[in-house]
Amino acid sequence: MGLGCIRGIVEKMGEKIVARAIEIFENLLEKATEKTQSVGICKVIFTMAQAAQHRLLQIISPKLV
Repeated sequence: MGLGCIRGIVEKMGEKIVARAIEIFENLLEKATEKTQSVGICKVIFTMAQAAQHRLLQIISPKLV
């Protein structure tokens, strides 16, 4: 359900919101102490990339890499 919400945010919101969300998840990934936390955050970021339109993906791809 959470990944579906993330997908909706990416599909409906602007690039500013998506870029800020990626920053938040990057910070959480750096602070993750357990493998399950890291895997969950990576799934969220992957879902964001998967849901992004081509134009948005070009903008956020440097952050994703």
